[in-house]
Amino acid sequence: MAHFLLDASILIILIMLTSLFVSAEIAIVASRKSRLNSLSKQNKGARKALDLAGRPEDFLSTVQVGITLINVMIGIYGGAAISADIANLVGKFEVLYPYREEISYALVVILITYFTVLGEIIPKRIAMLYPERVASLTSYLMLFFTKLFYPFVKLLALSTKYVLKILKIKEPKAQFTMEELRMMVNQAEVAGMLAATERDMLRRIIHLSNTQVGAIMTPRNKMIWIDIRDKEKVNIQKIIKHPFHYLPVVDGGLNYVIGIATFKNISKDELNNQKISQKAQGSEVIYIPETARVSKLIDLFREKKVRIALVVDEYGDIEGLVTLDDVLKILVGDLAIGVNDKAPDIIKNSDSSYTVNGNILIEEVMSLLGVSSLPGDEEEDYRTLAGFMLSQIGQLPKIGDHFNSVGWSFNIVKMDKRRIERVLLRKTVF
Repeated sequence: MAHFLLDASILIILIMLTSLFVSAEIAIVASRKSRLNSLSKQNKGARKALDLAGRPEDFLSTVQVGITLINVMIGIYGGAAISADIANLVGKFEVLYPYREEISYALVVILITYFTVLGEIIPKRIAMLYPERVASLTSYLMLFFTKLFYPFVKLLALSTKYVLKILKIKEPKAQFTMEELRMMVNQAEVAGMLAATERDMLRRIIHLSNTQVGAIMTPRNKMIWIDIRDKEKVNIQKIIKHPFHYLPVVDGGLNYVIGIATFKNISKDELNNQKISQKAQGSEVIYIPETARVSKLIDLFREKKVRIALVVDEYGDIEGLVTLDDVLKILVGDLAIGVNDKAPDIIKNSDSSYTVNGNILIEEVMSLLGVSSLPGDEEEDYRTLAGFMLSQIGQLPKIGDHFNSVGWSFNIVKMDKRRIERVLLRKTVF
């Protein structure tokens, strides 16, 4: 009996070691680096966990090697020592004596499987509930095993690389489609890892890389600028009526830009054409193609330390204006950014329908409607709600044009010449 208890104890220790590797793996992968950084100021274990998180290939390979070795040891030890002990116990029953070995092997398989699986499930659940705490507690032992298994891990890595080279198989770079990224965000929300507002922001960030500047700019026909050839009274009225922080200053037309003038905290003495011209001439005018990605625009704003750029077409003609506020609006949605009060992009009506700006990004529309895609979205035929409307109508739009899609009705309710300005969205009833 004493021999059996010793063997069982050794088996339990091996299962506990498996639990250690499993919990450490889940905890370090699931831990937030920002949280570990915060804990590392007072917790050495958190600092070690950060070190492991910074070397995922070495750490995960160590975990895999450790779990594999322990499982092999459990199989060998359980099949030999434990099965013999159980066979001796079963053999004490005269009826079962002829089948003692078969019964012992069956019991060993059942017991080892049960306790091994249990020894993985419980640590996984604990690690998922308290990732940073578990990562900090297990980091010292994991660092020890990482150093212990380092030669073997490197040998495996080199062997894998050599075999793939012989087979002429190149490791593909990890790539995700837009739809896959959206699904990952949705799954994270369902799992309780993201709030709805965080989900919406992540969706906008994902869409940002493929969004062109032309989709978020203020078009030329909506731009406000100061022309120093106009009467001072006209320009002063413009500045008062449109209290923007920055305005383009031109000399005889929008194709003759002098610079960008700042009108924040401007004094009355400076409200004359000469002063305005002087303010504008000292500024750098930034131009960007309308087909450029918004991510490139952000880099340009950061590099030049500016907040406004003029958007040009392929011929160099000015098509519109884009500001840092326009970029922020993509990320945070329809907030009152800046000083100008204009109608919000999304208005919820009393009957639960929505009146939406035609220039709103299609990602915001999908978020509003609670859908992951719209017809033609994967082919990137459009970037805004107005573009989606045009792709579905297939002709010059007019007020009253409407259609149904993804369980919603889309109805044009306001036009600005040939531009779709407002669309009424209403849930269809079946």
